[in-house]
Amino acid sequence: MTSLRQRLLFALLGALLLVGILASAATYLSARSEINALLDEELRQVALSLRDHAVLDLSRLAHGGADARQRVVVQIWDPTGVMVYLSNTGTPLPLVHTEGFVTLTHEGREWRVYATTLGFQTIQVGQPVALRRELATDVALRILIPILAALPLFGVLIWLMVGHGLAPLARLARTIGSRGASSLAPLPTERLPEEVAPLVASLNGLLGRFEH
Repeated sequence: MTSLRQRLLFALLGALLLVGILASAATYLSARSEINALLDEELRQVALSLRDHAVLDLSRLAHGGADARQRVVVQIWDPTGVMVYLSNTGTPLPLVHTEGFVTLTHEGREWRVYATTLGFQTIQVGQPVALRRELATDVALRILIPILAALPLFGVLIWLMVGHGLAPLARLARTIGSRGASSLAPLPTERLPEEVAPLVASLNGLLGRFEH
C-alpha cells in the first residue's frame, strides 16, 4: 500500500533540494561573473602600479621563488622578447603580444592575463582561471550545504505538518469504522477541509440512496 504521507514527504524534500541546487547554480554563475570582474581589475591595478613608476630598475628587483600560494604572477619582458623578471619561477607564462586582457592555455592550465607596456618594457600579470572557479564554487556551496544539512530537519517538519493536514481523513476513517453495520445516518460535515468535503458529501449521498 502506498502511503500518501510518504509520497508528499519525498515530493516536498525533492522540490526543496531542486530549489537549492538551482539557487546554487544561479549563485555560481552570478558570483563567477562578479569575481571575474573584480580579479580582472586586480590584475590591471597590479600592472598599472608598476607601469606608473617610470622605467623599472630591474637590477633592484629580485626574482621570486616557486610559491604556489601567490595569487598573481608578474613578468617583465625587454624589447627583444626576453623575460627579465618573474615573480614566481614555478609558473612562467608565454609573452602576450597584445595589450589588455587575454585568456590563454599554458601547459594544460587556463590563465587570465593582463599586459601593458612601460617604455620598452612589457609588464604582464597573470592569474589561474581555476582560482576564480574555486572562489565561485565556494560561494555557491555556502547556499547548498546548509540546505543539505537541514534536509533531515525539514523532513521531520514536513512529516508532522503533512500528518496534521491529513488528520481530518484519519478522523473520518475512525468515524466510519465506529458506525454500526445498519447505520445509514449521514456523516457529520462540520469543520471539514475543502478537499475532504466532496468525499463526505458523496458518501452521504450514497447512504441516502441506500436508506431510500
